[in-house]
Amino acid sequence: MFLIMGHLPYLREKPTGIAVVDLRTRQMKLLGQVEEDMGNGQQGGFWHCNGSPDGRWAVGDTFKGSIYVINRETGRHTLLTTGHRMRPDHTHPIFSRDSKRVLIQSGLLSGGKTLNLMVVALPEN
Repeated sequence: MFLIMGHLPYLREKPTGIAVVDLRTRQMKLLGQVEEDMGNGQQGGFWHCNGSPDGRWAVGDTFKGSIYVINRETGRHTLLTTGHRMRPDHTHPIFSRDSKRVLIQSGLLSGGKTLNLMVVALPEN
């Protein structure tokens, strides 16, 4: 799993977003992108991504500090949480071993001055 960046206009000329390569079949699947208005005519989107150990989910963060989970079977994007200040670093989402939670770094509680670790549970359904 990797990210094809799409935060600059010339990068959006081709498909962007979270992509998965199956090393057995050598096929690539694009799981999608999100659109975020960054102001000044700039579009944001996914920045970092991770896949769940059970292979069911992908997770991605955005330039504005939102965390989305993607069902890899249906392609459905679900906003898990938002408002995580991206200072002094990024959220860098990563799944728990049981694929039920996502660990992130967040400046939400400190107004972006320091980072806290937060655990976000996936929705039951």
